[in-house]
Amino acid sequence: DPDMAYISMVESGEILSNIITICTDDLLTKDEKEILEEIKDLKDGEKKYKYIKSKFRQISKRFVAGLMSTIDENFYNSKKGIHEKYLFQKDNIEIFLKGSYNLRSLYVHEGGSFGRNTMPTFPFLSDYISSHSTGHSPKMKKALDKAASFTGLEKIIQYSIFKNLVNLENSLGY
Repeated sequence: DPDMAYISMVESGEILSNIITICTDDLLTKDEKEILEEIKDLKDGEKKYKYIKSKFRQISKRFVAGLMSTIDENFYNSKKGIHEKYLFQKDNIEIFLKGSYNLRSLYVHEGGSFGRNTMPTFPFLSDYISSHSTGHSPKMKKALDKAASFTGLEKIIQYSIFKNLVNLENSLGY
């Protein structure tokens, strides 16, 4: 089942991102940090600040930040028979990770199926979904247009696992 395979890959990324040490402040955008500082200065601001700050630490942000923390220059050197045009680039990979998490959320919360749209079709192997899907709700179409393909997501998860193993090995002194 393509839906479940994709969802399982996203859940693997969730698990990985939760074992990676990330400063929670790194999950906040510049604008979010500025808003929080303004709130802190209000009457009863510290309490409101802590409450709102906890809401900004969303699972989806942790998913993206955790996986992105393992991506380095070597990741982009892996071509695996894919035309350069269809590879993740430094300026688009976060968009596709966010899209993959959004696709998962739509599936879980709204029951929207995306079926074979995440599966690459030969000869158009791609790190991201390059199809123009039809027959989906506008939300699902938007998520599909900005999501990693199954093989692209698999590439990120595999790389993240290997980077975590190398980091663990280094921290143990091997």
